[in-house]
Amino acid sequence: MKQQRGDSSVAFIGFFLIFVCIAGWLTHIVDCLMHQLYVLLLVGVFVFPVGIFHGIGVWFGFWA
Repeated sequence: MKQQRGDSSVAFIGFFLIFVCIAGWLTHIVDCLMHQLYVLLLVGVFVFPVGIFHGIGVWFGFWA
């Protein structure tokens, strides 16, 4: 089957979103350990969207 032109851009966007989510989650873990926020660390580790949202918020300065 012939590959469509838009398939590579959709794949790139998918990989980019996965990378951003993983990087945000790792940022959450590091930030919580640095600031000794152990309850938030546990919540963000077991409830991934909380960790991702917090990590991305740290990038943009919403939480210091």
